[in-house]
Amino acid sequence: MTRDFMIKLHGETVTIRRRTLTGTDDYKKPGYSWASLGDTEKAVLQHLTMEDTLVERGEFTVEDMRGWFLRTTALLIDDRVLRAGGDLFEVKSKDPMMERNAVFQYEVLLKKMAAVT
Repeated sequence: MTRDFMIKLHGETVTIRRRTLTGTDDYKKPGYSWASLGDTEKAVLQHLTMEDTLVERGEFTVEDMRGWFLRTTALLIDDRVLRAGGDLFEVKSKDPMMERNAVFQYEVLLKKMAAVT
């Protein structure tokens, strides 16, 4: 089975949100909101564990996640990932996983957000 097939088969459906400029306020400061990119994507998500080096160093907690996204993902660093249950995460890193000089998927680190915004 291809890696894409595994993500499509076993992945969960998530919504990608991106910060977009919505206008300016009375003082001409830009105003932003978080808008869905439209279509949902599939991703395999897994909570970090206490044994994970990132948790041991204090950079992340066990509420944060590591995820694997298809090579065609629209996801960017600082985007937000919304799970079906309402959990919201901010994308902190997006690293290509390579094979034969081609990207076959992306591994991302996701920091849990306090609330859906």
